[in-house]
Amino acid sequence: GISSIDYLIITHYDKDHIGGAPTLLKKYKVSKLFEPDYTPVDTTAYAYVSYRNALTEAKANGKCGSTEAVSDSVDLDIKLNIVGTFGKDYAKNQDNNDSLVVSLEHLGNSFLFAGDIEKQRIADMLSQGRVQPCDFLKVPHHGSTTSSSLGFLEAVSPEYAIISVGKGNSYGHPDYDTIQKLKQVNAEIYRTDELGTINIVFSADDIKITY
Repeated sequence: GISSIDYLIITHYDKDHIGGAPTLLKKYKVSKLFEPDYTPVDTTAYAYVSYRNALTEAKANGKCGSTEAVSDSVDLDIKLNIVGTFGKDYAKNQDNNDSLVVSLEHLGNSFLFAGDIEKQRIADMLSQGRVQPCDFLKVPHHGSTTSSSLGFLEAVSPEYAIISVGKGNSYGHPDYDTIQKLKQVNAEIYRTDELGTINIVFSADDIKITY
């Protein structure tokens, strides 16, 4: 089983993205934690306060090593890259557009974890040349209508698209148009609302997706 976490990456401070962090910080030893370099709109929100308290406790107990607030690219030793956008300030939809976007390359496979970024951040990433093709895409913002332009999906050109989304959610995610765009770029779509937890296990020779 898992006894430690090398890198814990907090994409942004919405409760559906940090709600599980206190449990991880209590249960596992974390070598390095990355979080976005911005202050959330509501610093009194229960999920944010719980995360901050759990992080303080983990550091005091020696269960969390270094922490780093990130606003631009960081290259790590396993070809893990946090993809920033140069000089951009997202006053609109800040929590989503300030999400950490993470690319990962391992054993010849490439992944892009896109947080909850929306059209403004996506347009900036495209104009700055920060979007590269990948094999696996964690579709931005649960597949919402603002999450994935056709230009973005064509630039990423994923073989597999994973949509993390709650079954019967009140927002109507994933959006019909997003699904159609993913089909246009011939991505194989996997949805947690239909399949539950999705596991990707790969080696240099084989990829297995289970659920």
